[in-house]
Amino acid sequence: MMTYRDLTSLESGALFRARDGALYCGTAPFRALETAPAGEPAFYTNTYGLEDPCPWKVPARLERVSEEGELPPAPEIAWEPPPQAAFAEVFREIKAMLASKRLKKTVPAMAEQGRLVRRTDARLLAVRACLDLPGARTYAFWSADEGFAGLSPEALFTLQGRRLETMALAGTAARGESGRLTADRKELTEHRIVVDAVRERLASCGRFVQGRRRVRTVGALAHLYTPISLEADEEHPPEFWLKRLHPTPALGPYPRTPETLKTLAQWRRRLHCPDTFGAPFGLLREGSLEMFTVLRGVSWKGQLVSLTSGGGIVAASDAGREWAEFSLKRRSIAQTLGLLPASSYN
Repeated sequence: MMTYRDLTSLESGALFRARDGALYCGTAPFRALETAPAGEPAFYTNTYGLEDPCPWKVPARLERVSEEGELPPAPEIAWEPPPQAAFAEVFREIKAMLASKRLKKTVPAMAEQGRLVRRTDARLLAVRACLDLPGARTYAFWSADEGFAGLSPEALFTLQGRRLETMALAGTAARGESGRLTADRKELTEHRIVVDAVRERLASCGRFVQGRRRVRTVGALAHLYTPISLEADEEHPPEFWLKRLHPTPALGPYPRTPETLKTLAQWRRRLHCPDTFGAPFGLLREGSLEMFTVLRGVSWKGQLVSLTSGGGIVAASDAGREWAEFSLKRRSIAQTLGLLPASSYN
């Protein structure tokens, strides 16, 4: 088994916590493929817009990580204030599209940026994500000079043969305020849009089963959560389900059209959102594919580090409340990864 010390010495690598709780590490060199390989493990990593023509990365080897001992200290990062004026401008444009009925919901994302202090090693950010946090899954992918890592609460789908499992995870509150989620009109509307869209995209493919909505806590946050499963009429490759599901309205626009996707991409760029935020990330192993979305983490390139949060905006959304929710999510990430004391993060 690999150790945390082994991970910090890898120039390139990938991390993934499977459903059974095991933490796996893939090591370089990675062989890039256009489609999923048969009979060997592979990571799936792409941009939010799915621009990579060869998103399947086959590692030189795949090993379990021993989680004994302490994690290394987090690197020191000097953060800059988030761009509140740019957020306010984007929010006004979104509200105008909602009022015109061209949108029912969209999910902008904004990055708070910082720089590593004294040229500390950004790869420590990947190892800091090696936490067994209930309801969240470790992910990381890095090369010599860039990467991303975190603990995602949102499964895009799990696929084994014709059996697909997914979820709707939308509607957020601080853990101590979780009771208000099931009575909050804005949060319920946001969640219902996601559930309805997943049903629209999957119900024609087989037997669709929607579970009971409930509140799910992940670290310092609480979310509205609905489990969903599908027994498909026929077996399809992973790319079929990716096109069906990504991005769901939990991470993208509704309705999902070329116009609304293009507009959301423009908003993301203006708010300095990294192209991996909200993207699919997965591990194919022993005939089963687990795929989730890149959330609740950090990305880096050279000495520049981005801490990104997103949130669903609907007609009932309020600018001040959305700004506070975005900040809450970033603060939760920082606390989880040990980047800053909470009192210094606003």
